[in-house]
Amino acid sequence: MGKDVALGKTFDLKYGPNLKSSESEIRKHSKSNAAKGYDLVITSSKAKNAVRIFKDAVIGKKLKLQLVPRARILGIDSQVAYEWAEVFEGHFENWANSISFDCDAKRQQNLTSIFRTLATTRYIAGSALATIEWSKGQIGYYTCVNMIDPARLCNPNNKANNEFLQNGIEINKFGAPIAYWIRSNHPNDFLLGKKVTWKRVPKYSKHGRPLILHSFAHERAEQTNGISRFSAVANDINNLKNYNAAEQDRARLASMFGAYIKSVLSYDDAFKIAGVSDNPEESVLEKINEASIKAAASYYKEMPSIGGASMLHLLPNEELGLKQSEQAIDAL
Repeated sequence: MGKDVALGKTFDLKYGPNLKSSESEIRKHSKSNAAKGYDLVITSSKAKNAVRIFKDAVIGKKLKLQLVPRARILGIDSQVAYEWAEVFEGHFENWANSISFDCDAKRQQNLTSIFRTLATTRYIAGSALATIEWSKGQIGYYTCVNMIDPARLCNPNNKANNEFLQNGIEINKFGAPIAYWIRSNHPNDFLLGKKVTWKRVPKYSKHGRPLILHSFAHERAEQTNGISRFSAVANDINNLKNYNAAEQDRARLASMFGAYIKSVLSYDDAFKIAGVSDNPEESVLEKINEASIKAAASYYKEMPSIGGASMLHLLPNEELGLKQSEQAIDAL
């Protein structure tokens, strides 16, 4: 064992983590890493730019549906298939980009913006979650997407995981999801007078219609949820952010300098100029300072200038001194 003197903590000289299941790792790290990711996107320009590049690369600026029906498999004529595709693409365009946002259950975003938000959430939190709702819009379409914060996906009444319930997801004997438990509010939101409840959302309706979308990157077998892309770099990005802030503070301090004026005037002469005695009961220093300031102000008032720049002339036997920090700022 070694000891970190600066932090007062001990650390292992041997690297040997325990082997855990994917669900154990997710349960241990997913929430904390998601919180770090959301914080970094707000406070770190590098994290913010990483998310922007990901959204632009994966989703782009606008989603456009281009259908190529396989007429032979459908058993229809190719011309009929082409005409059907053209009509369907028109309906999709109206639904996805209507000014009333019919595709969004909250009526706030078009489909491209919804997908960009889901991509951002998946990147930061590790997974994206949405339900498929049935609500009539302004132009007559009913199907709409309701985005949900992945933090609301959790076991009802905070029950422990078991064979068929993993982190808010009901699974069958093969591990396939069959239902999702959605909390009524975010775990860190405390609503006075409102009881916390959970809603069970089946994966499919009784007619086979998908009712929920849950997207995450699979990195291990038997994984039912995702983990933040920032999980491996969150601490490094935060340390770099703090280091850069410290370097900027140091650079500002290094750019400052102090100026002072040295005079060979002795205290005896200063007493004579101030017209005071060396009696300690009198405010000698205050009178000396007052007299010096008045004399300097009167002298510097007549200082010549060229344009907006003044030409400094010191009083007799005065010397101007400058003191500047000698810290190096090569790190910038």
